[in-house]
Amino acid sequence: MISTGDKSETPNTQGVVRKLIAKLNGKKYFLVLDDVWNTYLDLWVNLRNSLIGIVGSKESRILVTTRSIDVVSAMQTYPSCTHQLTTLSKADCLAMFGKKPFASGGPRESQTLSDIGRRMVEKCNGVPLAINSLGDLLYSKQNKQEWESIEESETWSLLENEEGIFSVLRLCFDHLTSPSLKQLFAYCSIFPKDHVIMKDELIQLWLGLGYLKSSSRRKVEMEELGNDSIFIPCA
Repeated sequence: MISTGDKSETPNTQGVVRKLIAKLNGKKYFLVLDDVWNTYLDLWVNLRNSLIGIVGSKESRILVTTRSIDVVSAMQTYPSCTHQLTTLSKADCLAMFGKKPFASGGPRESQTLSDIGRRMVEKCNGVPLAINSLGDLLYSKQNKQEWESIEESETWSLLENEEGIFSVLRLCFDHLTSPSLKQLFAYCSIFPKDHVIMKDELIQLWLGLGYLKSSSRRKVEMEELGNDSIFIPCA
């Protein structure tokens, strides 16, 4: 097995495939195509035919991960080669959640809060990221009234047809304590899906738009404020 360690700067698929062929021909490889969403059959057939040109050892494998059953259909994968992950069990969901909000510095654990949290965890539909994000959100909420407010939020019903993660992430955004933080994160919505956002460039954009403010108005301090904002957890 080898790792190329390269980041391709080639903008087209054929260029990337040519680089792979040069690196992998004659070697044993494990190629992962992660988080695929494209369901266009022609595009997948072209890519698959190109990948077949990588002549490696018989033990070589290509793994595709996706959250869309439509992608599986478009790829025409043999059923025996398809493994569909299930969501977390109820017990695992509660175990994961229990480590979050009641950690040191969070609210004191009680039966009342545990019951409210258990009901909200069920709305996460077994999605780990949703459960973790919910735990991070509730960590900053110290009393029963705050937990009940989140449980009774309209956001759950507005996004009930979506994966649990969308409801939780929206709740996290709604409960950001600083209006300026909401402005910073809302600005990121102008970028298209799958766009790679460079941290330093984003900070400069925030700076140019006047979103970053400090008492001294020194540029260095405002850049540090932008850097800190990127790493602020759900709170």
